[in-house]
Amino acid sequence: MTTAESVQGSVDSPLENVNVLDRKPLPTPSELKAELPASRQVSQFIADSRRTVESILDKDDQRLLVVVGPCSIHDLKSAR
Repeated sequence: MTTAESVQGSVDSPLENVNVLDRKPLPTPSELKAELPASRQVSQFIADSRRTVESILDKDDQRLLVVVGPCSIHDLKSAR
């Protein structure tokens, strides 16, 4: 049995999830907030940043907003 089969139960193709070695449930947002509470300074930074983004999207602020990915990295060498 391959690693993917043991993790996934069955394999749809030999290319699917070839780098997945393990799975575990992610914590909920509530669990993360309880474990890693944001400081007052961080909370203020987030609120200010959201207002800035909103101003750019509403065209009240003429700066360019760029969202850059990838959202998740599976291969650190390729990402670098």
